[in-house]
Amino acid sequence: PALMFGLPAQAATIVDGDVITGPDKIDVFIVKLINGKMFKRLVLNTQVFASYGHLKWENVQQVSQAVLDSYVTSDVVRMDGDTMVYRLIPDGDTGTKQWIGTAEVFLGLGYDWDMIYTINMISIEFFNLVNLVNPV
Repeated sequence: PALMFGLPAQAATIVDGDVITGPDKIDVFIVKLINGKMFKRLVLNTQVFASYGHLKWENVQQVSQAVLDSYVTSDVVRMDGDTMVYRLIPDGDTGTKQWIGTAEVFLGLGYDWDMIYTINMISIEFFNLVNLVNPV
C-alpha cells in the first residue's frame, strides 16, 4: 500500500509517542522523550506499525535530517510484562535479537535505562533470537 505521511514537523512540535520519518521517507521511528532525553526506535515494517492500533500513517511527521539525527537511536527493548531486555538488529523487514543477560553487560555496552522501549509480541516476533550478548 502507498504510505501517506502528515505535515513536516520541527523537533519542538514532536511529543513523546509521535511517529517521525526523515527526508527520504524510508524509515519510520517512534519517539520517546524521557528525563530530558530524546530517543527514536525503528518501526521494522508495516505489520509492526499496524500492530500498534494507536499509530496512524497520516500522523507520521516528516522531519529534516538534522532533527532526525538529534534523536538517539535505541535498539533495546523489552516485551510488555517482561523484564528481559533485548538488543534488536534490523535486517530489512526482519532482524535478529540478542538477550542482554545482566545489568553489567547492559551498562557496559553504553546503554541508558531510559532508552528501553516496551514493545508488543508482534514486534518481537519479527526478530529471531541469535545469541546472548556476551559480557564486554
